[in-house]
Amino acid sequence: MKKSIIGVDLGGTNIRVAAISMQGSVLHRTKQSTDPEAGKDLVIEKLLQMLERSVQREREAGRRPQAVGIGAPGVIYVRRGVIVSSPNLPDWVEVPLKAIVRRRISLPVVVENDANAAAYGEKWVGAGKGADSLICLTLGTGVGGGIILNGRVWHGEDGMAAELGHTTVNPDGPQCKCGNTGCLEVYASATGIVREVKRRLIREDSILKTSFQGREDVFSARDVFRAAKAGDLVCLRVIHQMGRYLGIGIANMVNTFNPQIIVLSGGVTAAWRDFIPIVKEEVTVRAFKVPRIRAKIVRAKLGDDAGVIGAAGAALQAMKGRNHWL
Repeated sequence: MKKSIIGVDLGGTNIRVAAISMQGSVLHRTKQSTDPEAGKDLVIEKLLQMLERSVQREREAGRRPQAVGIGAPGVIYVRRGVIVSSPNLPDWVEVPLKAIVRRRISLPVVVENDANAAAYGEKWVGAGKGADSLICLTLGTGVGGGIILNGRVWHGEDGMAAELGHTTVNPDGPQCKCGNTGCLEVYASATGIVREVKRRLIREDSILKTSFQGREDVFSARDVFRAAKAGDLVCLRVIHQMGRYLGIGIANMVNTFNPQIIVLSGGVTAAWRDFIPIVKEEVTVRAFKVPRIRAKIVRAKLGDDAGVIGAAGAALQAMKGRNHWL
């Protein structure tokens, strides 16, 4: 009988569950809204029901699920499978998700940080396939990070490594929600880009003023990217500023970790053509020559599947004895 792994991407907006082959391809997938406002218990029950249906579907297809891998946002004790806290799931405090799922599904379970899972997915079958050292930055509502060293996710001593979005790139910059000032996240996230454009619109003219006619508070990062593509100078300057600070952050990572590949994912990469030349220019200026030449900066390939594939990959890695989390 063929085998598979069930991968989960537990997000603040959607829960994605997919069956993944032992080679990393998606066999089937499903998605439901998370609805975190309904409370932790209802979200967990929804997740459990989705998992039960996925396991049953695999068995009906003649495949035997081997384990469940879950990528979840926030601070996680990976070895215990406990979600300590999560910005996207506010009432999730010290939730023993591994134990809860294992009792219901009766399969081995791994709970991994979602950014780490996405990084492992890109390393396994995505843009970083074949690389033993990789850094993945997810540029979305916030900036998440995952680090692969010697083919394995690097968690640090407490499982809290790779908070790359909260490295300081400008000590005199705006305050971040984490409490620090000038974090990479305040410049390279969709939220940060929109905030900076709004600040500039107070004194500068833009296509967005005409398009939204007094409703400038409702535009999104996607609107900023469209305006930049149309030649809007305000939006272009903000995206170029974002590229500069992202380049500073990446140069620091290149000098620190000497990775083979830097993978950029998330919605902000929609503005790739506008910011990537600035990023590469900063890295060229600031990083040492040898690691700079080594590190290729590439766009992620797996899209929304990175989380489920990577979570499944983390579970498969555990099954092969690369760690003791099952």
